[in-house]
Amino acid sequence: MHKESEGNLGTFCEKYTALCEKYGKKPATVLGEIGISKSAWTKWKNGSVPEGDTIRKLASYFNVPTDYFFSEEIEMPPPADEDGDTARIREAMRRRPGIKLLFDALEDAPDSDLYETLALVSRLKEQSKNK
Repeated sequence: MHKESEGNLGTFCEKYTALCEKYGKKPATVLGEIGISKSAWTKWKNGSVPEGDTIRKLASYFNVPTDYFFSEEIEMPPPADEDGDTARIREAMRRRPGIKLLFDALEDAPDSDLYETLALVSRLKEQSKNK
């Protein structure tokens, strides 16, 4: 973590807090969900600003550009009009980064790969139940 100018510090913390509020999440909880120490939140409130990889993880989690956290000109994205399935998928991707990784890996895969993956996941779930 590093220090930035006072304007950017306020911008980062304010925007991060606003995003957390928008999605009904506590700032420390979000960090835990994306694999970042929850103590980072305390450091940010005290003037530290996260660097590269952390910013990328946060931007991905909230589906905003990385510049969002530091620019006065980029506003919070408007709430999307989503159907129930889309909202459920988006929330699952926020809560469980592995789901987003799976989506990213399979996004352009042929349907046959999707069905093979589904069969594999079903087998793994069954094995977990039987343990």
